[in-house]
Amino acid sequence: MKKMIMIWGMWLAVWGFLCGDTVLTGYPFIAYSSDTGVMGGAFAIWQKDQGTPVAKVYPRKVSLLSNVLYSQKHQFAVFLIPEYSATNEDWKYSSDLYLADWPDDYYGTGNETNKDNVESYTARVFRIENSYSHRIYRDLTGSITSNTGYHHLKKTVPNGYLEADPLLGKDQSVFSGIGVGLLLDTTDSNNYPTRGIKYSVNYTAFRSELGSDYDYDMFRYDLRHYLPLTNKVVFATQSDLVINEGDVPFYNYMELGNRLRAYNSKRYVEKVRVAQRFEQRVTPFEEGFLERTGFVLFGELGQVSPTVDKIRLTDWHWSTGFGFRYAILTEDRLNLRMDFGFGEGAFNFIINAREVF
Repeated sequence: MKKMIMIWGMWLAVWGFLCGDTVLTGYPFIAYSSDTGVMGGAFAIWQKDQGTPVAKVYPRKVSLLSNVLYSQKHQFAVFLIPEYSATNEDWKYSSDLYLADWPDDYYGTGNETNKDNVESYTARVFRIENSYSHRIYRDLTGSITSNTGYHHLKKTVPNGYLEADPLLGKDQSVFSGIGVGLLLDTTDSNNYPTRGIKYSVNYTAFRSELGSDYDYDMFRYDLRHYLPLTNKVVFATQSDLVINEGDVPFYNYMELGNRLRAYNSKRYVEKVRVAQRFEQRVTPFEEGFLERTGFVLFGELGQVSPTVDKIRLTDWHWSTGFGFRYAILTEDRLNLRMDFGFGEGAFNFIINAREVF
């Protein structure tokens, strides 16, 4: 895996010296979240405009987003997200590589876990997701995706909750799936939309014929709407539903904390997740250093469930809070974000790159 990362980075570096305009920027950071404790790391973005490509199959724009993390709990993770696209966005290839040695928390599964009944475990994880998309007509794009990974529980509490629960995925295993998707995108920006909608539906099949140790299906629905209230204020919403059916390993259960920022990501996990989020984004300044800064207010609702028919109106969890933004790249408005989330007896502080939706 380390060799793969080195080869990938060397290939992009060589490309960077060949032609076109290159932008490279990065920032070290120190942060805290309930998942990790104190965390340090570095974030970097590399972008290249190739100019006029030799042929249509060659990418004009190439970028690499990277993030390296190390936490107080001795958690280590590397994120690499390369992307290649044509001049007119008729086609795009992107990849998301994640490598981690990650001590984590287990609260059990379901919508009513107790925050005091928690135990630690350590997992070694490798995952790579690839997506090739092609424009079908105007704002409608079709995609083919692959999702492959490896999971190994290095350390658990002897005779603890995790060992006792009858869950799939506690043994060393591989998951592998292929999927298709449709995306209707009328927004004006990939990193910081100010108007339009982004509506996507995806289906992924994980099968033993593809090398997976588990056979299951994943359906995903995601609707995002961006409404400009003024030239400095944007109201954004996201409706999200993910359904997993079949022999789903517990490490691929949906995490409500990935939608509700007040909670540890593992606090509520299950095969099905539904969430609704609202966010008001403000970029009030126009000149100098402050032009890069922005602010957000957000509110979020969601729940998890073993099946869709067991979703209940009384089981919603909520999260609300505020955040600060700093544009690492001003032209594309690629933001470094800092969010403070408050929930039902919960608080979380998160720092990361890009908007949450």
